[in-house]
Amino acid sequence: MELISLPLVLLLISSILSQQTKDITPTLTVQPQTSVFIGDTVTLSCEVHQSTGWEFTFIRPSNTEFTETTGTKTIRSVQVSDGGEYKCRAGRENPQRYTQYSQPITVTVQERPTPLLSVDPADHVFRGETVNLRCVINGGGVSSWQYSWYKDSIIQQNKLQYYTIRSVIESNAGKYTCKGTEIRGPRYSHISNAVTLTVLDKPQTVLSVSPQQWLTEGDSVTLMCEVINSSTGWTFSWFTVQSHSSDYDLVLNSSGGSKGIYTVSSVTVKHTGVYMCRAERGDPVYHTEYSNTQTLWITGVSPSVSLIIRPKRSQHFSSESLSLSCEDHSNSTGWTVRRYTNTLGTCSSSDIISTGTTSTCTIRSLNISDTGVYWCQSESGEKLHPVNISVHNGNVILDSPVHPVTEGDLLTLRCLYRDKKPSNLRAEFHKDKSVVQSQTTGDMMIISTVSKSHEGFYYCEHTDRGESPKSWISVRGIYQEEMSGLNILTFLLAVFPYLLATVVLVVKCYRLRDITPTLTVQPQTPVFIGDKVTLICEVHQSTGWEFIFTTPSNTQSTETTGTKTITSVQIFDGGEYWCRSRRKENPQVYTQDSEPITLTVQRSKPELTSDTEGSLLTGNTVTLKCHIDQSTGWRFNWYKHTQNTEKTTTETNSYTINRVKVSDGGQYWCRAGRGKPDYYTDYSDGLWINVTERPKPVVSVDPDTQLFRGETVTLRCDIQDTGDTEWTYSWTVEKTNNRNIITQCNTQECKIYNIQQTDSGKYTCRGKIRGQITEISDAVTLTVSSDKPHTVLSVSPQQWLTEGDSVTLMCEVINSSTGWTFSWFTVQSLRSLNRDVDYELVSNSNGGSKGNYTVSSVTVKHTGVYMCRAERGDPVYHTYYSNTQTLWITGVSPSVSLIIRPSRSQHFSSESLSLSCEDHSNSTGWTVRRYTDKLKPCSSSDTRSTGTTSTCTIRSLNTSDTGVYWCQSKSGEKLHPVNISVHNADVILDSPVHSVTEGDNLTLRCLYRDKKPSNLKAKFYKDGSLVQNQTSGDMMIIPTVSKSHEGFYYCKHPDRGKSPKSWISVRVSGVYQAEMSGLKILTFLLAVCPYLLATVMLVVKCYRLRAVGTHLAAGHSQVCGSLSEPPCTDIVQTQGGQGAGFTGRTLLAQPNLVPGAETGHPVAPMSGLLETPFVVLGQDIEVLSGLLQQNHPASTGRSELGEGCFPKYFIMGE
Repeated sequence: MELISLPLVLLLISSILSQQTKDITPTLTVQPQTSVFIGDTVTLSCEVHQSTGWEFTFIRPSNTEFTETTGTKTIRSVQVSDGGEYKCRAGRENPQRYTQYSQPITVTVQERPTPLLSVDPADHVFRGETVNLRCVINGGGVSSWQYSWYKDSIIQQNKLQYYTIRSVIESNAGKYTCKGTEIRGPRYSHISNAVTLTVLDKPQTVLSVSPQQWLTEGDSVTLMCEVINSSTGWTFSWFTVQSHSSDYDLVLNSSGGSKGIYTVSSVTVKHTGVYMCRAERGDPVYHTEYSNTQTLWITGVSPSVSLIIRPKRSQHFSSESLSLSCEDHSNSTGWTVRRYTNTLGTCSSSDIISTGTTSTCTIRSLNISDTGVYWCQSESGEKLHPVNISVHNGNVILDSPVHPVTEGDLLTLRCLYRDKKPSNLRAEFHKDKSVVQSQTTGDMMIISTVSKSHEGFYYCEHTDRGESPKSWISVRGIYQEEMSGLNILTFLLAVFPYLLATVVLVVKCYRLRDITPTLTVQPQTPVFIGDKVTLICEVHQSTGWEFIFTTPSNTQSTETTGTKTITSVQIFDGGEYWCRSRRKENPQVYTQDSEPITLTVQRSKPELTSDTEGSLLTGNTVTLKCHIDQSTGWRFNWYKHTQNTEKTTTETNSYTINRVKVSDGGQYWCRAGRGKPDYYTDYSDGLWINVTERPKPVVSVDPDTQLFRGETVTLRCDIQDTGDTEWTYSWTVEKTNNRNIITQCNTQECKIYNIQQTDSGKYTCRGKIRGQITEISDAVTLTVSSDKPHTVLSVSPQQWLTEGDSVTLMCEVINSSTGWTFSWFTVQSLRSLNRDVDYELVSNSNGGSKGNYTVSSVTVKHTGVYMCRAERGDPVYHTYYSNTQTLWITGVSPSVSLIIRPSRSQHFSSESLSLSCEDHSNSTGWTVRRYTDKLKPCSSSDTRSTGTTSTCTIRSLNTSDTGVYWCQSKSGEKLHPVNISVHNADVILDSPVHSVTEGDNLTLRCLYRDKKPSNLKAKFYKDGSLVQNQTSGDMMIIPTVSKSHEGFYYCKHPDRGKSPKSWISVRVSGVYQAEMSGLKILTFLLAVCPYLLATVMLVVKCYRLRAVGTHLAAGHSQVCGSLSEPPCTDIVQTQGGQGAGFTGRTLLAQPNLVPGAETGHPVAPMSGLLETPFVVLGQDIEVLSGLLQQNHPASTGRSELGEGCFPKYFIMGE
């Protein structure tokens, strides 16, 4: 019973627990939030707040499940497909019991937004504008963004949506981007599109007109304003230019893009004027520059006001006179003649007269500068009847109407000629570059009925005189009103009396039209101011005439006698006169006008002079004088640039300009006036005053601004671009406490001899010519050193050379740069190198701070000790002599040999050294010389000369013996320089002392002080790089040497250390072999035959010596190995032991090769005396007689034998 109930209890408990589990609902959360962007990381957390041991199941939007033990599920780089509803539940035990599902959570995955960056007003802006950049982020579900701004990928200090740059400058140009970050959230946007901001100079506007500037009332015209190099956001304004060029009236505003258009559909005369435009944009407003000007000239009908022009044509010859009158038929006043050439102004007239309702402007002598547009203008600014007047220097002009022609009228064009008419009057007439009439005779073209199609540019062309300038012919349409019958009747009744009177006058005029009066003048022109002049107008038909005289000012006077008298003629009376007649009883009918006659009135003419000849320099003073040979009481008027521009008036005849400026330059005139009203003389001839900038002299220094005590320096004052040669000069020096004029210098060049430190300072100059002075030059600072200059000599590429190499000696002056000439010397004296030694000049060269002396192919004669020195100036100034540099040239010399024992470059200190110069040509005088720190003979404890051989023996070497040794003849020839170095080190390199020939074997050894080490492994290096790593032995062999093997070598033992470096020089084979004739070969063989014979004998002797060494008596010890073992060594002692013939001194073998020899005691007695001669120096042979005789002072030595038991070298001790 109990056993049966137990499962039931367990089942009951399980059921209870399962029910408890089902009652649990986990909590699902998401981090960072439910709304994310593609690429973000999302973490889902499922939590059960009861006990532990749960497994968690997450259900995805696709209803797939995945299980996690930690309660978290991370989705990295979330995608849109990961969006949707998520839920979870927990389970535990086996079988698992699950909780309820959590509340679902919806995860929204959206595209990461890309901001849109915009710029206002444009990406091309102008310096000074305000630029607004705006970063707009659409989508993404983020309500509040914080912004980051970048310029050329560099973050800017701004967090707002707008990035404003006020008064932009060039440094603000660049590539801008932005990015958004969610405020209080993790989301961020992409980087926006880039906006490249370009900053330009202040913008220019261009104004143009379409279709043309000359218009008739009712035409349409368009003004177009364009901003150059900019396209958007501009508002345009148009202005008319008033009397002053800076006074503008606003006409109209309009908005546009890169262009603004201002159109007037039907122009009237009020639109006549000078127009400009300007553009603006932005907030605050930014303006462009004002544009160029454009003019509109509107012609129309105005019965109340007329513009009368005499001569009545558009084109005029220069030097002619021109009269323009504004006549007001409505009896109002205030109309004047105005004009526009390149500026707005009044008519530039020598005679302006206003009488009642007429205003007249007379230009006595036309100039091409008078070309322009002329019109009548009222006091209120109304402009009427603009006409184009052009003045030309040519020989032909076109006589064309000055006002527009009305449709249906007759148009007559003529060719007019300067001076007299040509005999051939044939002329062609052109319209818009096309021939419209080719005259076979005559110079006139008539268009009987003008229409609008005849409008255009006309000119005429004469076969001999050339073509005229072009004139625009404007055609005005007929303006008709529709008239009713009543209007027509009214009109006819009104005009009938006038029509009747007209018919009568026409009949009268027809009778008089063939009468032309004759006008003469007494006395004949020209006349002078104050003369009496009578004009006579004659009609050679009956009597009863009245005569009307027309003056140059276009005024008329009526005379009954036919004469007009001017009692005191004045300048303004000059000009063109004509007359006509009429009957007294019928004054409405006139004859033709007479031919005009020109009255010329001359004035007194003053002379204008200047107190300064040539060009004026700014800052100086000039006085102008106006000379007139008449009585007193004159006032003097002064003019500049034009005679119409009065500058000032003086009571005296002088005018002074103080501190003249460039703007004071130009052409000046003067004239004198006196009396009331004023009577004026003629203008003087123009005097051109040329004002140039006061030149600033330039001081140059020779040889340099950095000088040395005792030098001579030349200062030169150059005044550029004046062309004058009459300058005087003054010099000033500024020192620490004062500024002094150098009284001894008043020329262009200032020389200071034997300059001292007290002459240091800032030197300036200035020039003076014809009372005018220049500016003061910039100062040149002279620095005088108390020391004499030093030179430094260097060698390139190296000091040790082989015949045929190239070498360069470089000499440099320290702390000085210019003007030096260099000299090179060889040191001849054997004394120490003090300043009184003997130098021999080698070469000179010119240079700046450096001089180079190059020998392209050296020979042994170039061996020597070199110094250099520099010089400059006049008189010559020398530097100190430089440091010394040596050149050592190796070559082949069969006649002389330098034999060195031991034959190597490096030596241990305390060893002995023997050097011999052997002359194979049997000459004498060769000695061993050396150079350590000075030139001197070989310092020897035993120096001997025997026949053709000179030997120097140094018993105990010292490091001070390190140097170069060579053979030198009495004549100074130097041969076979070798570098001998003495070292206190434990290891040296056994290397050839002479150059190695290409193709030969090269053997290098490590040698050791005292005994050899038990480990002979050594490494060999060339130029710091390992070239051979010996596993056994301390020797390196290069079987076939080439030029590439040249370099610095050393060896290194692991225990003893490394040797010093030695230079291995490789001589190219065959380069220095001379072609030898048969006679030379025979001579050579005869010379060397004795030496060859001696060599054979010595070889035999050595062979015998070897036999002796192999059969030594008792006590004699020999260590000999095979050919592969180290060289064998003989240990010898003289017969009798110590004191017997050698007085206790013994020949000791190398201790590292002979057992028992470490103590230096004799090993065994020698069975007999050594025979002489014997080989002691390897390949070198020396016959040493008597060295080992019993009664000779004994010597202790160490004999190291080479392969085959031949001694390699032998060093004698005391």
